[in-house]
Amino acid sequence: TRVVAPIAGTVIEHFTTLGQMMQPSDTIFEIADLSQLWVVAKVPEQEASLLQVGQSVEAELATFPGRKLTGK
Repeated sequence: TRVVAPIAGTVIEHFTTLGQMMQPSDTIFEIADLSQLWVVAKVPEQEASLLQVGQSVEAELATFPGRKLTGK
């Protein structure tokens, strides 16, 4: 059976196994729009004065080792 999501995005979790019976009210997949994300960083107080609103930043996440994400 074909399942069509009401939104575009990335599947971040699935709640089914092959052959599992599902009901119309069951959640099959969790989908998220990952085009814009917030990163919360712990910055030591003595370095906080180096940060400015709108500044470009790089982040490396454990989820994507070796890949640097950029943003503002």
